[in-house]
Amino acid sequence: DLNIVLTIRLFFVKYFNTNNSFDDNLLYNLSKSGIFLGYELNSEVFKNRIFGIQGGCGNYTAGIAAGGESKNNKFGYHNIGLFISSNEISNIKGAEQEAYGISIVQARNDFSNLEINYSFPDQPENLRIVNNMIWGFETTNPNAHINGIMLATERQSTNNFDWKNMNFAPKYSNYYSRNDVIANNTI
Repeated sequence: DLNIVLTIRLFFVKYFNTNNSFDDNLLYNLSKSGIFLGYELNSEVFKNRIFGIQGGCGNYTAGIAAGGESKNNKFGYHNIGLFISSNEISNIKGAEQEAYGISIVQARNDFSNLEINYSFPDQPENLRIVNNMIWGFETTNPNAHINGIMLATERQSTNNFDWKNMNFAPKYSNYYSRNDVIANNTI
């Protein structure tokens, strides 16, 4: 009698877009954002001119949007080693609730293989946002919230940032974006 025991061990592999350059672009008359980045590793966004974000897709507009909260049972986005520098972002308009020059939301994603729990990102984020110029916000709602640069982790609220009720509680109270630099920007 031959008994064979087969053990299947699940493991998780990180997949990122790596070492990409989004440089020297002229982006204008856009609907939601000029550049979106999700799951980027050691990528750069340099010397872009982004203007005329019209805000035609919902309640959120941004010149540069990186990462993003989870929605409808889909994982949120995060980035590692992202370098955003020397961009000019202007004429961001039309947002009903939220307008950003640069918006970065780092979402933690948790997985389990029944033996071990994994959380990603599993290394310091090392985000650098420097030397950008952001100006010229115009909203259609006088109660809209305008932010030149926002770097945050995912929030508990389904709206991510619940400005109306001032609910900004993090989704994970023990997760912080680490080793980040925001410096020398003009807003």
